[in-house]
Amino acid sequence: MTIGVDALPRPVQAALAWGSLSTLAAGAASALGQWALLVILARFGSPELVGRYALALAVAAPVMALGGLQLRTLITTDARGRFPLARCLQLRWASTALSVALVALAGRAAGDFAATAWLAVLKAIEQFADLYHGLWLRQERPAHLAAAWWSKTILGLGAFAAVLGLTSSLPAALALLAAAHLTVLALYERRAAAGLLNLAEYSDGCDVAHALLRAAPRLVSAPAGARDKGRDEPRPGRLKPAPRRWRPLLGAALPLGLLLGAVTFLAAVPRYFVAHRFGPAALGRFAALAQLPLILHVALGSVGQAATARLAADFCFAPVSFFRLSRDLIRLAVLAGTLALAALPLLDSLAGWLYGPAYAGHYALLGWATAAAAASGVAGMIGTALTAAGILVPQLACYGLAIVLCLTLCGAGVFPPAALAVASVALTAGQSVLLRRFRLRRA
Repeated sequence: MTIGVDALPRPVQAALAWGSLSTLAAGAASALGQWALLVILARFGSPELVGRYALALAVAAPVMALGGLQLRTLITTDARGRFPLARCLQLRWASTALSVALVALAGRAAGDFAATAWLAVLKAIEQFADLYHGLWLRQERPAHLAAAWWSKTILGLGAFAAVLGLTSSLPAALALLAAAHLTVLALYERRAAAGLLNLAEYSDGCDVAHALLRAAPRLVSAPAGARDKGRDEPRPGRLKPAPRRWRPLLGAALPLGLLLGAVTFLAAVPRYFVAHRFGPAALGRFAALAQLPLILHVALGSVGQAATARLAADFCFAPVSFFRLSRDLIRLAVLAGTLALAALPLLDSLAGWLYGPAYAGHYALLGWATAAAAASGVAGMIGTALTAAGILVPQLACYGLAIVLCLTLCGAGVFPPAALAVASVALTAGQSVLLRRFRLRRA
């Protein structure tokens, strides 16, 4: 029997509103951190320094996103409990180690090994924290997520600004930023998640922060009475590698990782061409200005994260509610994109006030970046619904075509931000077709 969500004692609208506010606060902290990082770089350095950071991020982010495998999304949407957290942690160790090694090699080839390597370490720490974040979202505890991100933002930005101001060294500042994130992981995220972990999961290797701090895959032992002596579980106190048992998890996570890697790579493509054609100073201005409308993307992503668990549950048990909620989320994304395009003059003034006079007056650049952010925000919200429904491979095809289109336009001499905007609109159209066809099949 299908149970409607409206029959639950707590209304879906109230739960979604509270979850959205909390995850929006977390997204605001994340966006503020990225924003303030660029402001600090622009104020303490030059557009060339900002461009150096932007290029290192463009090299590291797609590889780390692919290696992350979107395990947080998998945990959040695991309504049937198929994947224990311990298996996710085991897979996380292997994929993250490989990703960091690949990013280090790419950074050496790009000529900025130190900055790129420390960015990879920072992303790796964030990926381990993501396991806790997925647990919080699945248990509908988004307030922990907001507290964690605000702690990281305040502590990390203070450390980053202090080191950069004293030493003018980007790698040293990134190293201390990574140390701040690790501190929050150890002192807050680990403890806040411990109460949500059952004892079997805890003994099976879910204490991420303890493992990170000891720099080896060993975890604290659970109480003797709580140890699971099943044949398929590792011994308590030790994270036992079991690559053959990763196959179901890897089969579910790999499409998610490829999808996030494609999303990140699509956003990075224009940066490669800007750096190649116009140099690091132009890339610095582009990265700083493009960050302004990305606050829209972060806000919509926060709402989507809050709705992900509900969408996954509705897809399994209440399909009508699934499509209704998906429609409302897409309408919200369209409205937010329209408002962002209308606020272009305000964004230009904000750029000059935040970054300095060298970043003001670039209306074409800011306009194309805002159009791309608006279109990708709608595409991302559609993708949230499709991902909750388990439709991944067709999404990969859409992103693959968008990447090819963006590369083709950039290679043909089109202004890279304009090429990204066109590719984002094409992606939104493709995602819309996918969702409509899926709804017609379910009707």
